[in-house]
Order: sequence, then structure tokens, then C-alpha cells
Amino acid sequence: MLAPIRFLMWSALALAIVLPSAAPARADDNPYRTQLDAGWKAYNTDDDTAAMKIALDILSKDPKNAEAYSLRGSVYWDLHQLDKAYQDQQTAVKLDHGYDWPWRQMCGIDIDRDNSQQAVSDCSKYIETNPRDGYTRRQRALAYDDLERYTDALDDANIAVTVDQQNPWGYEYRCYIYRDMEKHDEALADCQKAFDLSPSNQTQVENLGLAMVDDLKYKEAIAFLTAQRAKLTKPSGALYDALARAYHAVNDDANALQSVNAGIAIDPNNGYYYWRRAQIEAALKQTDAAIADAKKAERLAIDAQNNYLAGEADKLLQQLNP
Repeated sequence: MLAPIRFLMWSALALAIVLPSAAPARADDNPYRTQLDAGWKAYNTDDDTAAMKIALDILSKDPKNAEAYSLRGSVYWDLHQLDKAYQDQQTAVKLDHGYDWPWRQMCGIDIDRDNSQQAVSDCSKYIETNPRDGYTRRQRALAYDDLERYTDALDDANIAVTVDQQNPWGYEYRCYIYRDMEKHDEALADCQKAFDLSPSNQTQVENLGLAMVDDLKYKEAIAFLTAQRAKLTKPSGALYDALARAYHAVNDDANALQSVNAGIAIDPNNGYYYWRRAQIEAALKQTDAAIADAKKAERLAIDAQNNYLAGEADKLLQQLNP
């Protein structure tokens, strides 16, 4: 059985998710409008220091300025201080019930906090007034997918693709959902579209390679990933793991072992890679090494509260050492 993509994608998405652009200017009488606009501009150009300085200056003069809290919370999000980020966005909506931008920010913060149930709630608040916002639809689709509500996830992903047909992330996220639904032809088509729209993006390369493997197109996956690897300055562990899966599927376990070793060297705390290597070592009759790697995978899975991987590693251990 393939590992559900919802268990595989979160670490990649922590890097891959594109943060929303700066809040649109509000048609209000906020006396700090000029400063706030400058703050959002700084935030949107990754100048977190300037954005934070502006937010703090406004709040020192007006401690009930909702938009300043949202700006500060957005900077905290950039800095991966997720609890502070969420608290500031909550404060913003409490101070100004008609201000919906913080719900959009909380929606994305929830995804980064791995809180899918809360993400559905917060994303929905923003979608109520902005039903064609592709970013929030994509985030809610991820949350629904994690909760195994695949029909709802697919509905949101379809809308996200429809409203922004040139955005590769919509196709990518829908690919994740199709993979979890084991609709591999559809997943491959969406990952191909995402790659076509953003061929230099490493995440799209990895996803297309994985989709080829899932669709049993092993030789095509090997050729594609090998060619792409040569173009990348720093190939990721995920790319090597996809290659290992493909090589193992065609019984080329020497190359499979070499590939998974490269993945482990890049990300030595990824339990999936040790599980993969244990399977390859078992095929090579390296039983002691396979048992050691399966135990390592199980420990890492338990530490990460990944019940799926822990169960699969335990099953492999029972097969290796009945």
C-alpha cells in the first residue's frame, strides 16, 4: 500500500506553500493608512524588519488598531512564530468584526500548525465573503484532504483551478487529493500541468516523478527524475526517494539503495527513507540491516506521531523477524 500523500507532503509544503500577498488597502478612515500601506508593502517584499517596526510603532500609539495587529501577526508568521502569529490575527478580528483579512491569514497559519480542523473553520470564514479566493480554497482543500473528506477537498481544488488556471499550486494540490483517492491517472495529469507551468520549481519536479511512480510508469519516472537531478544544484531527499521507489519497482535494487542512501544523507530524520531502505535491503537479503532500518523508521514515526508509518514499519519487522 502506498503511504497516503497527506503524511508525506507536510514537510515539503512547509517550504512550498506560497504565503498570501499583502492585505488589500481598506477604504476606511484609519489615521495610520499611509503607514499601514508601507508596512504591507514591506511585508510583501520580505522586509520583515521594516514591517514589524511599522506595526509596533502604530500599536504603541493605537493599541486597538486591528490592521496593525494583523500586520504584526503576518510578520510573526513569516518568522515561523506561529502561536504569536495566530494570536495577533485573532486579536485583529475581535477588534474589528468586519475585517476579514485575518481569517485568510489564520487559514494558512493553521495549515502550518498541522491543525486541519481549525483550518477548515478559519478558511471558511474568509470564503464566506470571498468565495473565489484561490489561495484560501487551496488551503481548505489541503485541510479537507488531511481529514479524508475527499469530496469536499476536490470541490475546493476544482474552484481554485477554475479561478486561476495559470497557477501551478492549484493543480499541485489537486494532484495530492487525487493521489490520496488513488486516482493516479488524474493525479499524473495535474502534476504534469503544474510542472508545465513551473518547470524550474523543484517541488513540481518531485511531485511529477512521484505521480509517475504511483501510476506504475517506473521507467519514465527514472528517466525524468535522472534528467531533472542533473539540472538541480541541490536535489532533495524527496527526489532521491522517488528514484529509489522507481528503481526498486523494476528490481534494480543496487541503484535503489544508492538513491535512498542519498536521500538519507540529505534528510537523516525522515522515517520514510529508512522504511524504504529496509524494503530494499530485504530484497537484497541484507536482513540484519533491514531490521535495523525498520526499527529506526518505527522510532522516528512514533516520535512524529505518524501512526501510518509506525504501523507499516512494524509489519515489515514482523516479516523480517517472525
